[in-house]
Amino acid sequence: ARGLSDGYKHVSIKKVEYNGYPTVADWTFERSHSGVRVRVLNRGFKVDAGRGYSIMVSCKVEEWDGDECRTLRETAFATFKPTK
Repeated sequence: ARGLSDGYKHVSIKKVEYNGYPTVADWTFERSHSGVRVRVLNRGFKVDAGRGYSIMVSCKVEEWDGDECRTLRETAFATFKPTK
C-alpha cells in the first residue's frame, strides 16, 4: 500500500477470528485519498484450501469510531458470503 497510497501509515496487522475460517488477519492503515485522511481496514482470509477473499472498508480518520463507520464495518463482515 505504501507505493500505491499517498501518505501511507501502518497502524496494525493482527490475527482475528471470523466465521470459523482457518486463516484471517486484519491489516489497518491510513492514507490520503483526494486530500482527505482515511483509515482502511483490510480483512484478508481463506475460506478453504483454494479460495481467499478480502473485505476492505475505509472511512475518514475522524469518523472511524463513529456509529456510521462502525455499522459499515459490522454490516460488511456480517453479510459476506463466499461464492460457491
